[in-house]
Amino acid sequence: GWQTYAAPLAVIDARKAELSDCMAAFAPIVQQSTIDYINDPAATNELIVQAVNEYNDFWVYDAELGAASVALQLELGLVSNGPDATLGNFDENRLTGFIEIAGPVFGVEGLTPADLVTNEYIDASIGLPVEAVEEPEAPATTEAPADAPSEEFVGIVQSDPATYTEYVTQLGLFGDEALGFLDAPHTAPSATPLRAAGDTLLASFPADAAEADSLLLQTVMAGFNSALQTSEDGDAATAVAELLGLQADATAVGGLILVALGAA
Repeated sequence: GWQTYAAPLAVIDARKAELSDCMAAFAPIVQQSTIDYINDPAATNELIVQAVNEYNDFWVYDAELGAASVALQLELGLVSNGPDATLGNFDENRLTGFIEIAGPVFGVEGLTPADLVTNEYIDASIGLPVEAVEEPEAPATTEAPADAPSEEFVGIVQSDPATYTEYVTQLGLFGDEALGFLDAPHTAPSATPLRAAGDTLLASFPADAAEADSLLLQTVMAGFNSALQTSEDGDAATAVAELLGLQADATAVGGLILVALGAA
């Protein structure tokens, strides 16, 4: 959630009106120069390497590092358009979320994005090319083997499978074994198992509340502003939520990772 903006152009609020014309002329130049650099960074990187060599201080930089930096900036989204097709504009929702986190840390109350930033000097026509994104296909439903165990419960996933796998692996809950998970709804019945490496059945969700009640639960939770979302009709997920003291009708708003281990 700590998504601040690095090195934004800034002006003292008391001088904003005085410097408004300058900012209106300068901001689009910075936008376009960023686009030009990303499209062809070679000349600028060469100048950076030359400056580093001539200053001959502690800084280390070469052409290979410069090329790798540009590739990673794009891959990681460090350089990207804002919430639309424009580069350099502020995302109000992102700032609102950041203020909610940072405000209590710094003891500041009542701030809004409008108190801190403006997009009035941004040229909305300047942006990186926007590629069309294909909608992913819905995952196929996988049925469990007839002899799938129902006495163990492992995981309600409100995060993506990769994140879930990473946390479980880091926590060492299953030793050194690499884990993989089938896509499963958070209210998965016993017919929807989770599998370990080699397609070996690791565990399935309990079929009903009676089985869930018999579990000895050990929980590990990770994620911010997270809650458990369950269906309206009673099911195993509801029973587990009640055992953990969670609200069964809560809505998931973040990456919840819940791991419950145990047997009857």
